Amino acid sequence: MSINGRQAVAAVLSRNAPLESLSSETKSASMSKAEREIKTLKIENSKLRQELEDVRSLYQQLVRENSHERFEERRVTLLKSQIIQLERQILLMSEALSSRSETLMEVENALISLLDKCRSVTLLLFGLWTIILSQFGHY
Repeated sequence: MSINGRQAVAAVLSRNAPLESLSSETKSASMSKAEREIKTLKIENSKLRQELEDVRSLYQQLVRENSHERFEERRVTLLKSQIIQLERQILLMSEALSSRSETLMEVENALISLLDKCRSVTLLLFGLWTIILSQFGHY
């Protein structure tokens, strides 16, 4: 291989340097993602604690009221409490679906970014291959 060929290969390889720093970028992205997830989980935990307190309060209220009511009134109260619980479940499921769609969007964006990086690496390797072949006169 001639000196010009070596210089051409060195130039192409020097363009590869950003790919080596990719692992540190990936680590910092993972840390950032973990921190966001921890923050989200803390918020969710706080909401669940508040919801638990609300349910306990409703339960205590129902227990106090039920001691003096007739059977029909107790049945109505039970049905009301079931409706409240079902509404809470619907709300939680809606939030879970929303969260899942956000996560899928993030994954899609990450995959698109990865695809772009793979394409750039492919083009870089093709350019390197072209330079190597041109140096040997086979192209």
